[in-house]
Amino acid sequence: MTKFSDKPTLSLAKPVKIKAKKPKGPRKIKAGTLRDPKKDRQDKGGAFHKDKSSNKPIRLERVHNLPANRMAAYEVAALVVLHDHYLDKALAENDRLQELYASDRQFVRLLVTSLLRHHRQLSELLDGYVQRTPPADAMLILMMGAAQLLILKTPTHAALSTSVDLMRAAGFEHMTGMTNAVLRKVAQASVNFKDPASLALNIEPQILKGWHKAYGKERTNAFLPTLFSTPKIDLTFADASKAKAMAEKVEGTLISDLIVRAPLGGNVTEWEGFKEGHWWVQDVAASLPVSLLGDLQDKRVIDMCAAPGGKTAQFIAGGAKVTALEIDPKRANRLSTNLSRLKMSCVIEVADALDYTPEGKFDAVLLDAPCSATGTIRKRPDVMRKDISDDLALLPDMQKQMARRALSWLNRDGTLLYATCSLQPEEGEEVIEALTTGPRAVARIMPITPDEAGPFAEALLENGTLRLLPDSYRAPELASDSTEEPHSSDGNDGFFIARLQRI
Repeated sequence: MTKFSDKPTLSLAKPVKIKAKKPKGPRKIKAGTLRDPKKDRQDKGGAFHKDKSSNKPIRLERVHNLPANRMAAYEVAALVVLHDHYLDKALAENDRLQELYASDRQFVRLLVTSLLRHHRQLSELLDGYVQRTPPADAMLILMMGAAQLLILKTPTHAALSTSVDLMRAAGFEHMTGMTNAVLRKVAQASVNFKDPASLALNIEPQILKGWHKAYGKERTNAFLPTLFSTPKIDLTFADASKAKAMAEKVEGTLISDLIVRAPLGGNVTEWEGFKEGHWWVQDVAASLPVSLLGDLQDKRVIDMCAAPGGKTAQFIAGGAKVTALEIDPKRANRLSTNLSRLKMSCVIEVADALDYTPEGKFDAVLLDAPCSATGTIRKRPDVMRKDISDDLALLPDMQKQMARRALSWLNRDGTLLYATCSLQPEEGEEVIEALTTGPRAVARIMPITPDEAGPFAEALLENGTLRLLPDSYRAPELASDSTEEPHSSDGNDGFFIARLQRI
């Protein structure tokens, strides 16, 4: 039995910063999406004219009976869509959101994520109803109204009245009549938002091109409906009996002895067992790498790029002696806080993995490498709007360097688990090929077996690595050859996983 301490140890090494490129300003939005707000300054009024800084929160003044949840949704969406903020950051920094009831917070997240998932579909639809493209911030309000009507199925009167009031609050009083007229037409529209060809419009062309090249257009179209579905939340437990009890209580899906797919909504911190530290949130695909290391009892392991700590917690629960490595002090503190809630402990080192030298060798290293994160689009639809060209130009070399560094930390018979939550082969298959073939080969693949892959056995590649696409996990109650639309218990984050030994 693993003995847990009350508080994790935070061992601070001298942070080493990675030299980063200067951040770009707000990205110009391509044709078929929203226009760049900088090009719309000729229009008088508008929320973004009140605060031209893209780094400050957007704040609306209440108008009439405009619900606070619509105001919060607009403020969050504006930061993400028009100022290229990350969704999680925009949600966390919205003070109005924190004051809402749990059901209203859930509505805000659902509305914003629906808008982000279908932003180009909504934009193209609205282009057919507006004679002159409105300013970007006004167009955003129209898109929010259309998303409520056609995706969330909000009652027409509620979607229309709140959209009109949002226009007024944002300084577009002169556009309220147009808003009402356009959204009434939208309410009557018949649109198939689940058609793969239509869904593909929402993906950045470079990302989509990479998927077509790697998996073929037919296979890509097959996983798009799952990629665009609203995901359930996976909970990982350290105690199988608690997992079983939770699954029965919430009528969830018991994916494994320790993983429950929960049909719950709202703030996870308010769910049963959170404060007690019974579980942590972790996608089923993200939990797979640690399970491929077998018996962890008393093994010395290091988790590179460890925050927020799901895999670190798996190691500790399995009885390993764990070092967690994290370059960012803020993320390291978050990791420490998360482990404290779980009543777990390990050594947390704050340092750059490329300069860090551990004391002694390890039995196993987990490298969940920094990547473009295109495999997380189900939960982070803002990733779809990224231009990943810089990522793919820089990250693969860094991933190879980190993997070579990790191999040097291993015992002679030690194991490296390499993983990325990316659907881009440049960050998965091609990295492993560079490490394991040719005169500069430094490792060999230890093939993952079908039994080890479990429900993901069909995702095994010929060389024994795993390529998890967004629809690789199918709920047990559905036949593998089912042609039905994605079930609510289907889906997973996209991942590439390889198990290596040094040579």
